[in-house]
Amino acid sequence: MSGWRKEGYITGYQVKLNPASFGISRYKAFINLEVEPGSKKKSNFTPYIEKVHNVVECNCVTGDYSMLIEGLFVSTIELDQFIGELQHFGRTRTQIVFSTSVEHRQVTAHEAEE
Repeated sequence: MSGWRKEGYITGYQVKLNPASFGISRYKAFINLEVEPGSKKKSNFTPYIEKVHNVVECNCVTGDYSMLIEGLFVSTIELDQFIGELQHFGRTRTQIVFSTSVEHRQVTAHEAEE
C-alpha cells in the first residue's frame, strides 16, 4: 500500500467525526444552485462557497442546476439565511434530509484491486 501513495492512488487520510455530537448538524440539506456559465468566476462564487463552514461538499453538475451543494445546519433559520445568500448567485432549489439509509462511503482497497 505504500506504493499506492507514491502512485497517487491514496491522496490523504481522514478522521470521520460525528457532527451531531458537536451540536453542529441538526439539519442536512442538498441545495441546487443555478449559476450562469462563466459567471462563477465573475460572481466570486467559488471563493465564497469555499469559506462557508456549513458546506460539506459542492459539485458542478449537469441538468437544470449547475451546482449541487451539501450542507449541515444547526437550525432551519441558519439554512434559510444561507439560501438567502446563495440567491445572490442564482436560483435555488432545496431538499432537507429526513434520514440517510447509506452514509457516504469511500472506495476500498479491495474494490480498487478488482
